[in-house]
Amino acid sequence: MKTIIYNYRSGQQVVPNEVTESVLSVIRGLDYSLGKYDIKHFKDDLSDQLKMKGWSGKVNLSAKSSISITSIWKDIGLCTQTGNMARMYADLMKLQALYMDQKIKAAIFVLPTKDCANSFGGNVANYSRFLNELTNIFSKVITVPMVVIGFDNEEEA
Repeated sequence: MKTIIYNYRSGQQVVPNEVTESVLSVIRGLDYSLGKYDIKHFKDDLSDQLKMKGWSGKVNLSAKSSISITSIWKDIGLCTQTGNMARMYADLMKLQALYMDQKIKAAIFVLPTKDCANSFGGNVANYSRFLNELTNIFSKVITVPMVVIGFDNEEEA
């Protein structure tokens, strides 16, 4: 798989390079022609592979709630978003809440590129729109340092 990275609020300086490379290697190693029905398997396989590298499973934000993020490794939160665009905002809020509660010091956010998202169906969260809205609209309220990873089912260049 092809991947691209965006460094938001110095995320690449806060997230240890070996952590970012670990996530990238898992994504690049997954072999899918990502279509409408393959994305569920992609998310499950990504989570399973990350667990083998020391990441947790789903992590609830609070003992009083079932609201969760995809995973945590030490003090780095991770969200994978391959669903409807509206869910992307919820993930941002979850990561920001964990950051403000000092449960994480940075985050990794994984989502498909625009072309890849279009292969899943309509209004799927995508890297381009995510970055546009994060940097141009929400930069004053989303302050968690973040490494944003976009993936595509094309081969790495």
